[in-house]
Amino acid sequence: MVEGTIYLNHGRYWWKIKLPGEQAFRQIPLKPVGSKFATKDLGVAKAVVEDLYKQLCQKKDIPLSDCKTVSALTIRYLAHAENYYNGSREPENIGYALTPLKELYANVALDDFGVSQLKKVREKMIDGKKLCRKVINKRISLIQRMFKWAVSEQLCSIYTYQTLMTLESLRYGRSAARESKRVLPVPVEHVEAVLPFLSRVVADIVKLQLLTGMRSTELCTLRPCDIDKSVEETEGVWLYRPKIYKGRHIEDYVRIVFIGPKAQNILRPYLLRLPASFCFTPEDAEKQTGKIKHKKYKPCYDRNSYRKAIQRAIAAYNKPIEDKEREIPHWNPHRIRHTRATEARATDGIEVSRALLGQRTLKANEIYAEQDLGRATKYAKKNG
Repeated sequence: MVEGTIYLNHGRYWWKIKLPGEQAFRQIPLKPVGSKFATKDLGVAKAVVEDLYKQLCQKKDIPLSDCKTVSALTIRYLAHAENYYNGSREPENIGYALTPLKELYANVALDDFGVSQLKKVREKMIDGKKLCRKVINKRISLIQRMFKWAVSEQLCSIYTYQTLMTLESLRYGRSAARESKRVLPVPVEHVEAVLPFLSRVVADIVKLQLLTGMRSTELCTLRPCDIDKSVEETEGVWLYRPKIYKGRHIEDYVRIVFIGPKAQNILRPYLLRLPASFCFTPEDAEKQTGKIKHKKYKPCYDRNSYRKAIQRAIAAYNKPIEDKEREIPHWNPHRIRHTRATEARATDGIEVSRALLGQRTLKANEIYAEQDLGRATKYAKKNG
């Protein structure tokens, strides 16, 4: 469900909408980006409508007070989230959370949306069976947060928000939602087995992740200008300060990746390029395999394309194996972080593990932070 009316006009979708403050309806052909004609796909039409509505509201500078329906609120809130959470994954997570809400209650007035409606949104999330209980709880909390923001902008009654907050989270073992599986380390032998089925670029990303415990996005967005080699002579490690990392909005948070000699040898050839260019690119990977599939490439891998490359490699490894017991179970790159964390914790303790993986807020004025950095440096010099 979206604002206005989507209708068919000679087999193609158009949109009829009257914006706040306007006297007449607009009739707009729903053309995807780069297309000369309106789309014939309803799903594409809905996506185009959301983008158009957002652009029209921004262009006309429509005041927030005119945001009266659930659909209009979601558009405004997503625009706010993209600005407030600039560069993070939170707007994407919010978008996922709001999808079933818009499908069920797009045209409902804000103050007519209550707990019973929110429960039905949650039931829709449960019925799909794809989402686990923890993810469902998180997405419901994001919807509740949106209404809190709406109250702060005087878009709806505080009573509406307070009513929605009475909905308790799903409890373990007391709902129809499936439980998430514990994320376990991936065995190193499973990682090494699929390396021959990856391009050299992606294989090197995997090796670096296994040595450093970096997150996928930190790896994929690595650039030569982000590497600090000034401590190499004294400590034997490089320091990588990612431009994009989880938690960078936290005050005084410092994310440092320690790159030891083994990882340096892998990374060194990729640093021989323009300082601000990305080290790992899909174009380089396809040139190495000799299979040029695209004329236009993304500037770097992202967490999704990196994950999919690994999935294809695992499938290629398992394809000729007839014995199911010898097949490698599918694993995702995030589990490599668990592998590195488990090893570091076993050999050097939990504080080193946290510092290596960036799981602690490191403040320059705290003694423990300096101690952890020193331990992590020694660990990377020895193992990374």
